[in-house]
Amino acid sequence: MITIDKGKTYLVTGGSGFLGKKTIERIHEKGGKVLTMARDEGKLIQLKQELPYIDFLTGDIADRFNEPMVLDLIHSRLCVSAIPTCLKAAK
Repeated sequence: MITIDKGKTYLVTGGSGFLGKKTIERIHEKGGKVLTMARDEGKLIQLKQELPYIDFLTGDIADRFNEPMVLDLIHSRLCVSAIPTCLKAAK
């Protein structure tokens, strides 16, 4: 099980999907901040309406062309201290 540190910011890729949304909710419940990323901006806007505490970026983190830009945005905007690639939703 991964420990969520209160006040730290976590990147959740695919945040507009079912598992992404559940992961975001779990991080928030544990006191973490969330930056999420997905390809569908419309779904992210809808998600922001449901979960107003999130920040989001539109794009695909696997896109090598965008990766440096994405990482620069993450560090400059949110001072990210921890970026897990997956979160086990147990318990």
